[in-house]
Amino acid sequence: MSKYILNNSGSEGTWRGQTIADGSYYQLQNTEPVEWSQDVSVIGDLASGDLVASTANDSGGHVSAGVAVLFLSGSGFLDPDTEAPLVSTKKLKENFYFQCREIEWETSKLDSVHDRDLAQTDLGVTSLAFFDANLTELVSPSQATLDAQCRYTRVSFVPGTEWGVRGILLSHRDELQENVYVYGVGKILIHPAPVYLELPQADGGLNMYFVKPYGEVGVDEENFTYFTANDSLDFWIYHPVGFKHRMQGKLKIALPMPGT
Repeated sequence: MSKYILNNSGSEGTWRGQTIADGSYYQLQNTEPVEWSQDVSVIGDLASGDLVASTANDSGGHVSAGVAVLFLSGSGFLDPDTEAPLVSTKKLKENFYFQCREIEWETSKLDSVHDRDLAQTDLGVTSLAFFDANLTELVSPSQATLDAQCRYTRVSFVPGTEWGVRGILLSHRDELQENVYVYGVGKILIHPAPVYLELPQADGGLNMYFVKPYGEVGVDEENFTYFTANDSLDFWIYHPVGFKHRMQGKLKIALPMPGT
């Protein structure tokens, strides 16, 4: 994907040795997008609007200031010695960017999901469901019902857009004296029929009892596996009835670049 910089400052200017006339576009070459994304002067002028990142040399390709640095970086970071990208952007599909998504929840507890942006607005893509020992869902339960009947807690992550995942790390805050097993299930929509195929991503049951508090355990793949907008990743946690345990999931995911 081509990446351009527009000089929108009102006068000719020079950035990273490149002079750009006012109102003109400069097409970034090779490793320049990553280098420009880490330049303090460029970052400041992108934020102020004096520079505009773009996918084309016209206004139709302009990228908003809020994601301009992310757009330029393509999730790559430079090695301070070789100036080569530490992260290969070729592992991402075109027009996708890398995100480490942190989600928190507590088993057997209503409204315990934390998946929010910087302004503390719920991102609306992660939800909890609760089940009894027979795997019957407890629909619209009270907290008292969960305390008395909840044997499984399910955490569902559904971004609502095409997305990819290459790693999952789980951690918890408190030492366990009970067995708490986690199962990961990818729920994939089979088109065109509205039927889901559930593929175990972590079968056998990962026992968090053996994970030290604040430690991490999980899987980290070399490449991304991509899913459609309707596909989900579910964590099923099997625990003592009504048991409450604070956990965090870190998802290494790929999402479409904003504006694409």
